[in-house]
Order: sequence, then C-alpha cells, then structure tokens
Amino acid sequence: MKHLFNNIIIFLVLNAFYHYLQKIDFKPLNYYLLIAKNTKN
Repeated sequence: MKHLFNNIIIFLVLNAFYHYLQKIDFKPLNYYLLIAKNTKN
C-alpha cells in the first residue's frame, strides 16, 4: 500500500511540473541547453 502511495505522489509531482513547464512555455531544448551549460561549469 505504501508503494502505491509513493507512486501517486511521484505522479502528482511530475504532473504539476509538466503543467508548470507548459504554463511558462518552456521549450525542452532550452531546458536541455540550460542543463548542459550548468554541467560544464
């Protein structure tokens, strides 16, 4: 039962994050470039 609860929490977090990215119109490519820039430093 606890495993199922954890899956629901993860799903809700990912769902909220996805909608947040859509709201600010954040392109996946820009996100990838941002991560690539940060990992280089």
